[in-house]
Amino acid sequence: MKRVNILLLVFALLIAFFLSYGASAAMCSGSSQTILKMSNSINAHGEKWNGSGNYPYEICFYNYFSGIYSFGGNPHLCNSNNANVVLRLSGETNAHAEGKNQTTTGYSEVCFGNLDCFLQDYGKQCNETSSSGKGGRDYCMIVTLSGQTNAHMALTKYYPYSVCCKAQGFSCVCDYDGVCEQGETPVNCPDCVAVCGNGLLELPEECDGNNWTVGINGCEDLGSGFNGGQLYCYPAGTLGPQGNNIGCTFNTTGCTTSQSQPQCNDGVDNDGDGTCDYQGCEGMEMDNGCSGENDDSESECGNGVLEPDAQELCDCGGEECTNEQLGGKKCTDRGYKGGTLNCTSSCTYNVEKCIGYEGFCRDNEPFGFYEGGAWLSPSSCQDYNRVYPIPEGGDRINHTNRRELCLKDCVPGASDPINNGYTGGTLQYWGCGFDEKENDGVEYNGECYFYFNLTNNPSQACRLDYTILENCGPDNPFRKVRVTAQPVGVGDWECDAGCGNGQACETQIMCPRVIELPAISTIGLILAGILIALIYAITRKK
Repeated sequence: MKRVNILLLVFALLIAFFLSYGASAAMCSGSSQTILKMSNSINAHGEKWNGSGNYPYEICFYNYFSGIYSFGGNPHLCNSNNANVVLRLSGETNAHAEGKNQTTTGYSEVCFGNLDCFLQDYGKQCNETSSSGKGGRDYCMIVTLSGQTNAHMALTKYYPYSVCCKAQGFSCVCDYDGVCEQGETPVNCPDCVAVCGNGLLELPEECDGNNWTVGINGCEDLGSGFNGGQLYCYPAGTLGPQGNNIGCTFNTTGCTTSQSQPQCNDGVDNDGDGTCDYQGCEGMEMDNGCSGENDDSESECGNGVLEPDAQELCDCGGEECTNEQLGGKKCTDRGYKGGTLNCTSSCTYNVEKCIGYEGFCRDNEPFGFYEGGAWLSPSSCQDYNRVYPIPEGGDRINHTNRRELCLKDCVPGASDPINNGYTGGTLQYWGCGFDEKENDGVEYNGECYFYFNLTNNPSQACRLDYTILENCGPDNPFRKVRVTAQPVGVGDWECDAGCGNGQACETQIMCPRVIELPAISTIGLILAGILIALIYAITRKK
């Protein structure tokens, strides 16, 4: 009887294992051609082909491959070994995405036909050989992801990770020859650069048709000075006052300010440039800054001067901005915690180097990183660097996300002193800070670190870093680390690492919490527990 009970227990565990492993697991001409849907062309959430969100951007098979998929049956079914998985989504709609080989709990597979897909290495094209040995000209770029997991999506090569697929019996529309040819677009081929007027938002466009920079919904969102009106997008081929192409940039001529009359129709040389108004003033030529009598922008964008009462939000003339050229505005006036406010070529605010966007944590959770085959939650400021890692050469998107995650301190407990290796005296202030400085000439490789005040000089701050000396394990929820500390900023003060005398010492910190087990998920463990309990009850009754 004991042998039977043991076999039953083993059988229950195997069932739970396979159950958990499996669980981790523009409109098309017809649903049989729809691979998946997206909410936008960039910064998008995903939806399965039959999701309830009715997302407007459909990924159609024939836009990427040389023909209609017509092999019969339901192409959306996963085959027996999940070989036709394209990617994985966190839900049926409004979902984040991850590569097909990730195993995040709650995500499920999006499959299609006979596709053979993989997630290309960081920054590579689909025709390049990946670290897994896949890649080539028969692999088509389907979408791009902002990360390997918990990612937003884009239709074009906007994000660094590409979902690459090939289909037996078809070739790619894109031939990867560096020339944008008939049938190839920025959507299906990296041979094609941003095309103003195709309705897709591609870097460095501010807008394209009805697609807008994320976070800009109207005139008021561009900054103070505008209190209403209609924000437009300049169409392809539009030339500015200096003869420069301003297509796919914001057109603010319909925006209003607190003035009662547009400057280009008030008969005054408002900007003092010797010219005046749309029709001109007596004895003066027409102002080049005026495009029409209802234009409120008697100014010249790009001359490095922010004209008084003009429609410009800023004007740095292509140089580093001064306080006057920014109109005294800072990142904090744009809803950020801090950072450096800059100016675009169309004299609107550039917030790329602003930090601390309020909605970042809510919009991007959950946060995690892989270690030892498991997906872990960050438990220290230094762990934040592993969620959005620093690739060779740096990266703007990962850098920005890493900075936001760090400064917003998105994971509870990650900035606790003891979780970062500080076990010294009482601190007056502490938290996660971000190091923006360039290292080895690489711009986008800033790091998150734990900072704290000197106990004997609270006006000075120190930075703490640790080196892992001992790995975590099932029987060891703590890891040994070597802690060092150094001053933050310029100064000659000394920093104690907080766990012993001197600037370096060894201590133990809590291991990161496991979010997802490598094979048997939480659901699997629950099922295993139920099965074991049932078997125990039955055998005991017998």
